[in-house]
Amino acid sequence: MASRQPVTHNMLRDNQMRMSRQARSSSLAISILLCACSGALAADDAARLGKDLTPSGAEVAGTKDGGIPAWSGTEAPLPGWSRGKNRGDFWKHKNEKPLFSIDASNVAKYEDKLTAGQIALVKSVKGYRMDVYPTHRTCSAPDFVLENTPKVHHMIVCTLCSCYPRTILGLPPLWYKSRAYRTRTVREPRAVLAEFGTELPDSVEVRVVDSTADCRYLVLPMRPEGTDGWSTDELARLATRDSMIGTAQALNPEGARG
Repeated sequence: MASRQPVTHNMLRDNQMRMSRQARSSSLAISILLCACSGALAADDAARLGKDLTPSGAEVAGTKDGGIPAWSGTEAPLPGWSRGKNRGDFWKHKNEKPLFSIDASNVAKYEDKLTAGQIALVKSVKGYRMDVYPTHRTCSAPDFVLENTPKVHHMIVCTLCSCYPRTILGLPPLWYKSRAYRTRTVREPRAVLAEFGTELPDSVEVRVVDSTADCRYLVLPMRPEGTDGWSTDELARLATRDSMIGTAQALNPEGARG
């Protein structure tokens, strides 16, 4: 059976062109990511999010030749999809046919759009081909950042093991991996929060979210009062590890626990 690698016009073009900006919002949520990734944020770029830049910082406009269309927003999956099901099975373009294929017979025509590794694969692996499909810019990132509000407080747990956003928060604390935390957080989250020194009024709903190997969640703590006009770096200093797990709130402007 011939090997094939499905790609899109966008993937081909991306070998030549990278998105010009990785703009991020100046909200506390993105401040957390900026703090972890040591990224820089320009105020003018942040103001462009949702305008000529998509929410994730890519350019809204497509290419002049139409190979990459303009971003038109995200699309909901077809009826019948629910979390845990393969989203691709409920995508309206799932039965789309490739525009053309690249194999050993025509790879020279597309060499300027392929990496050296892709070219080597096509030339060296008998029967290997790359099917090129139309580009659709309707995909959205998973909702792995859960925002705390005056009405809802999120707590993260991994009931099976210790799935954790290590690339952002580093190694998980020992208590996060303990059986006591994993079981009690599900059964009695308010009691666990109280042991961490986080007391919430009864009017606040506590939602416990189970991280998995597929989706490792992160909590966006509420922005502390008195931080209007603060810079990204100033806000980032108030977001602690525990506040991003949900066992605590962000620090107050004085640097103390809220």
